Amino acid sequence: MTRQQALINHLITGGKVSIKNGYNFFGISNISREIRRLVEIPANIELNREHKKGKTKYGQPCHWFEYSATHRQKNVLKKFLKLVK
Repeated sequence: MTRQQALINHLITGGKVSIKNGYNFFGISNISREIRRLVEIPANIELNREHKKGKTKYGQPCHWFEYSATHRQKNVLKKFLKLVK
């Protein structure tokens, strides 16, 4: 299974993608670039982006985005996944 197929499967099954699980699950260190390149542009959709805020272990503020798909986007991704297999 390619990274593109793995990302799409994860989104279709209701998963969310962030910097952390993008690296741990898919081996992608720059998830914001790869979500666009592997999923959004080829499938002609724009995933939901939820802005998250937190603090580092040293107490410094940090932020990131979590990507997910709506029901309608999941239907588009299912059709697209059949094309890339």
